[in-house]
Amino acid sequence: MKTKPLLLALLAPVAAIAGTTRKAAGPDGVEFEHRPRSLKEPDVLVVRRLAPGDWELRADGRLLGVFDADELAKGVDAMRLDSPNRRRALDPVLRKEGPVPFRVAVRRRAPSPPPVDVFVCMNNDDFADGGESLLRLARVLGEKTPCDFVTLSLRCRPDLESAEVRDLAKRFIAACHEEGIRVAFETDPRLAREGFLAAHPGEAQKLVVFGGRPPKLSDHMTGGTRGYDVTAEEPFDEASGARLFTLFCADVFAPHLDEYTSKLVREAKALGADTAMRDEWGFPPTSDEVFARHRAFWYSDAMAADYKARFGADLKADIVLMGTAPAGRDEERGAAIRRYEEAIYRRCAAIERRHYAETKSLFGPDAVVTKHSTWFPLVDRFDFQKNGLDWWAADRDIAQTDEITPVAVRLGLAKKTGGSVWMNEGYQDRPEKYLDAVKRYALCGGRMTFHRVYGGNWDARFPPSERRNRTILSIFEQPGMVETLEKLRELDRTTAAQLDSPVALVFGHFEVMDWSSPAYRDWGAAVADGLHGKGWAVDAYPSTELQAGTFRVDAEGWLRVGHQRYRALVVKNLSERDLAGVRRMLGAKGVKTVLHVAADDAATVAAVDAQLAAAGAVKQPPLSVKKTFWNFGSTREPASSGTATLQDGTKVEF
Repeated sequence: MKTKPLLLALLAPVAAIAGTTRKAAGPDGVEFEHRPRSLKEPDVLVVRRLAPGDWELRADGRLLGVFDADELAKGVDAMRLDSPNRRRALDPVLRKEGPVPFRVAVRRRAPSPPPVDVFVCMNNDDFADGGESLLRLARVLGEKTPCDFVTLSLRCRPDLESAEVRDLAKRFIAACHEEGIRVAFETDPRLAREGFLAAHPGEAQKLVVFGGRPPKLSDHMTGGTRGYDVTAEEPFDEASGARLFTLFCADVFAPHLDEYTSKLVREAKALGADTAMRDEWGFPPTSDEVFARHRAFWYSDAMAADYKARFGADLKADIVLMGTAPAGRDEERGAAIRRYEEAIYRRCAAIERRHYAETKSLFGPDAVVTKHSTWFPLVDRFDFQKNGLDWWAADRDIAQTDEITPVAVRLGLAKKTGGSVWMNEGYQDRPEKYLDAVKRYALCGGRMTFHRVYGGNWDARFPPSERRNRTILSIFEQPGMVETLEKLRELDRTTAAQLDSPVALVFGHFEVMDWSSPAYRDWGAAVADGLHGKGWAVDAYPSTELQAGTFRVDAEGWLRVGHQRYRALVVKNLSERDLAGVRRMLGAKGVKTVLHVAADDAATVAAVDAQLAAAGAVKQPPLSVKKTFWNFGSTREPASSGTATLQDGTKVEF
């Protein structure tokens, strides 16, 4: 009975040697093309002759981890990290294709200042005045603000592939370049629905609805024009009466979606953009009550085929089970819900990752891949069926979030992604509120992407084509704004360190999306808020990041993500398998990180608080200010004065 384990133990060193790639580094590190042989053996990267200090290990531009020179000299197994081939090995569909080559880069951890990013939308008024207001905005941003980066999207009736949009975008990008401003241009196929469906009429998105008509679906990606309208209707399940509706939208699983999106990225390059952006990717909006009641489900033949290949299950049968909730089948139904949510997550994450790799390949390694994958900025039902809560799996160069995304999520994304900060889309209803928000963001580890002022009539005296320009300029005219941004820029030039967080919080990814379970929607917000309220910063992650290889235990016995070492790990609503894996990882000899399994939230907060206080862990400004998002949901941020501490001891003070 012991022969097989013993044989595997004896063969392991041989496999490690066979799968080892050795490189010698220069003073700035080393880069090389790497071709793994297999998905079934270790893929050890050994890099020698590095100077002492912290070094980033990257694959195709993405951060895999931060290691010291000794660790890299001994060898790091890429199959234990979130590498391209670990991702393939975990995917039953891609696994059959075998390993893929990738470019390895080892470079010293160094400051990489985030841009001063202004978000700009092309609107209908821009075409009414021939684009003059938009071109003036480029000049104003260059002459009167610290802006050095613009993210350009559409909120207009003409779509992404129209001649008028392309012409104006090209002129605006050129005007920005004259001011030394880089531009990321939107390449989302939802802004080119007509062209896609004309080319591929059989690849439209479908929606199954139990008991009634489908919701009327529209969001900012419909540009104020035609929504995701129903174009056809047919029976789906006779017994339950479920109907299948075809929508005016590309199927997320469409066979030609990736190819069509690639065309849009190439077109952005041809217009002169510096990079391509992807904003709030996913299925059409899921905020309608029909989704809240779990009476609507995404479907297509392509999705059903992927579902069968991935899980060996029938999507139609699972949808009927989820939608009808028959008595006595609770366990089966819960499993179906988790499969369905995972299918959405895997596909949306794959699309995000492809976008990152393609943008880097086309625009170059220094192109900044930007914009957030968060839609409704809460870990809640809205993003569950929209993108499977793929936020941590969406590759970016700087962690990107939106509005009232919880600070624990912003911090976890920052530690996963790398860079020195997270960036959050920020907008207020009055210009004087922005400076306060900039300071609050900085004191909890982030920077602002500037949206124009929303709401109010303070700008009504200006012509419509100029109102956006004035609302943006007014933000930077506030006393102290430019000086505060320069202070932060100077900080960003001197350190790569992130906000120091002593706690990691890991929640069951598919468990919290299972609406048949008591864990539904409980990602640990009460624990995060309780600890943040006491000054202990928390980084939040879904359990899929455990499986992905995002976490590791370093040579000193600390659980780590990137450069961040955690004194405490709190887990909430994990599956039995994931919890067992965590116990094995932290139960190993020499591990210093303390595990807390959250059953009672208040008791967990008290236990972690006592542990960190006894250890003398670094405290951060408590999250004491409640911020509400358009009367829906809220989060907490710090006050705009205080002192925060970065990983290297640097102080951020306001």
